[in-house]
Amino acid sequence: MLDDAKHGLFSYYLMKGMEGEADSNNDNSITASELHAYVQQKVIKYSTGSQTPELQGDANRVLVRFQ
Repeated sequence: MLDDAKHGLFSYYLMKGMEGEADSNNDNSITASELHAYVQQKVIKYSTGSQTPELQGDANRVLVRFQ
């Protein structure tokens, strides 16, 4: 999976999240909080706990809006 993508865990799931997978409430927008929750869950799981992403800044800020 990640070998084909040529990215690390964090970068891979950050991009997947921003493509729409992090939109947990299906409102066609992704907040920093939603993206963080998605990336954190995936990275902790697939790094077996050796990496833990943190969020700094405004958790309610909308990062992506889909139409």
